[in-house]
Amino acid sequence: MDLSQYKRTEHKRKTRKRVGRGLGSGCGKTCGRGQKGLGARSGTGVAIWFEGGQMPLFRKLPKRGFSNKRFQKKAKKF
Repeated sequence: MDLSQYKRTEHKRKTRKRVGRGLGSGCGKTCGRGQKGLGARSGTGVAIWFEGGQMPLFRKLPKRGFSNKRFQKKAKKF
């Protein structure tokens, strides 16, 4: 088989989504961002450490001197 017999069957790259180009495009109006809320606003997003309103891990742990060694399970020796 040489290159002249080769026939490409699938696309190498996915076509990019053109958002905000009218209702007929399938991604117009809200452009896949939903209705309201933080994700719908421009220039903003959820902070990396945000855990959906749950108490963040860095606030749960003591500020200094915390070690996880107390809670570590001991390995069994055979």
